[in-house]
Amino acid sequence: MIYVIGGTHECRQICEMLKHHNLPFILSVATKLGEDTYGHYADRLIVKRLDAVSMEALIRQEKINWVIDASHPHAAIVSQQAIEAAEKTGIVYTRFVRKIQKDDASYGMFFENDEEALSYLSRQQGQVMVTGSKALKEAIKIIGISRIVARVVPSTESLHHCEVLGLKTNQIIALLGPFSIEMNRLLLKTYHISYLMFKEGGEGSGYIEKLKACALENVKAIVVKVPHIKYREVTESYETLLEKIKNYYNRHVADHNSCNN
Repeated sequence: MIYVIGGTHECRQICEMLKHHNLPFILSVATKLGEDTYGHYADRLIVKRLDAVSMEALIRQEKINWVIDASHPHAAIVSQQAIEAAEKTGIVYTRFVRKIQKDDASYGMFFENDEEALSYLSRQQGQVMVTGSKALKEAIKIIGISRIVARVVPSTESLHHCEVLGLKTNQIIALLGPFSIEMNRLLLKTYHISYLMFKEGGEGSGYIEKLKACALENVKAIVVKVPHIKYREVTESYETLLEKIKNYYNRHVADHNSCNN
């Protein structure tokens, strides 16, 4: 059994690939939005935030022998917990990574984490659009609520978070990306944005579109880099991943047959 940790569009392709080759798997996602977006690609789905202990329990209970980590590249804690659970149970762990896109980033400034980015923004003037809900609490604390426009996914969880933090309705954009360059430009112009704070990303994440929109609208791109994690095994190729899994299962079938003879 294979355990796929979802949260990105790559998990959809991984699930389709595994299903096409009749490789049994369980998919887990953290939120209702994840369920709505990716749930129909899996026959077995878990909708819950799992920590290292619950991942380990799942691995043992379902006799999982391979973890494919296709979680969001900035969800470092999820990957670290998956690595820990795989190490404790002695199974294979593979991180499927997005290929980080490179482009003209002359309008961008790059920071190691949210705190560094927000520290810089606290010394600047002008409206800041923050993408995603996780950095909002710190953003409000460091740069002030009046300067913030939040761009979040249209989920009950995200909207409730914005409401609890005290953001007004005219400070919240609840839309499901990724967006085109023109859509990004429209939002930047409509809300009179001076700085757009977002995560470094890979293909299909809308990262390049944000950079280009900022350049065209003379908006400073505040980019938080993908965190550095020491993964046990990494691939960005679906074909390589499939080949490794099939070889693994073929060896185990051969070993099982030889033991029975």
